[in-house]
Amino acid sequence: FADLLHLDTGAGPSATPSKYAGGEMRVETGGGLAYVALAADTAGVVNVADCMAALLLQRVLGMGASVKYGTGQGKLAQAAGAVSGNAAVSAICQTYSDAGLLGAMVVCEAASAGKVVGAVAAALRSATVTEEEVAAAKKIMLADVYY
Repeated sequence: FADLLHLDTGAGPSATPSKYAGGEMRVETGGGLAYVALAADTAGVVNVADCMAALLLQRVLGMGASVKYGTGQGKLAQAAGAVSGNAAVSAICQTYSDAGLLGAMVVCEAASAGKVVGAVAAALRSATVTEEEVAAAKKIMLADVYY
């Protein structure tokens, strides 16, 4: 069966890590909701310590509701809740071998999108984390792994 696999030979992927260059894409879909993702680059899984720090920060920022029809938890949901209008916010963390993205996914009423996204962006820029929040995030991460 090994003869059926046609794998490339050579040195493998480049040792140069991928670099996030940023960007913006707007798509008009109609309807009354806006879907917005905000992200910045972070470490990949080859840098275990920084990758784990990003995953813990994701949990401190809040990963949305834990139960069906629940409200969001974490710093991002608090920031979005302080602005009028309905909004759902979740921290996102996509990690790859050499690079990753950390940020937020926002779904809100289109009329209040500017205010909600501005509040979430401000919360991302000014996020501070306490030792208690790190300890709680570690427990949440363990629950995510075992669940």
